[in-house]
Amino acid sequence: DLRDSPTELLQKLNLDRSLPTLFLQECVSMYVPITAYKNLLQSLSTCADDVSIACYEPILGNAANTSDPFGRMMEQNLTQAGVAQPESCLLKTRSLKDQLDKLISCGFQRAVGCDMWNGYNCILTESQRKRANQSEFLDEYEEWMLIMQHYCFVVAKASHSCSNSSPCDLTGVHGGGNGDKTQSLLGFVSGKCLEKEK
Repeated sequence: DLRDSPTELLQKLNLDRSLPTLFLQECVSMYVPITAYKNLLQSLSTCADDVSIACYEPILGNAANTSDPFGRMMEQNLTQAGVAQPESCLLKTRSLKDQLDKLISCGFQRAVGCDMWNGYNCILTESQRKRANQSEFLDEYEEWMLIMQHYCFVVAKASHSCSNSSPCDLTGVHGGGNGDKTQSLLGFVSGKCLEKEK
């Protein structure tokens, strides 16, 4: 249970601090109260010398945004299902920016992410998109695009080693300007993602 003590959860994993560690989360935080989840993130960010986290999470958008009926309907449905509680991460981290801010405030030094629509267009290669598009015919392309814009993929890192750089940095962004030759291991592209550093 992610609401339990993060220290106890990490002790059960018996991690080797000297090894680079990657945590994967898929729609996990939406069910957890924001305080409990931040405590977990703070513990994860310091559990090894080099820590990365990759998260796939819903983003509802700004509650006051009347031009986003899809986000409002999504929130209404999740509230009726008992998933969206007043103190849940789902309602407290409503945007991609909120997701990055949460990770940085919990000890990660760098975070990058994009909504899944931008991920589909930038992270996937043309041949991967073509193969995906052939697998199933979509009659509601606009609805699929709306769904993709309401989920995000975020990666963050915390490095406590002397070098402070890892050969497997997942937060790189390609095309940062000024002739930047940075390669992104995951396909993040400048202008199609958000970046935040401590």
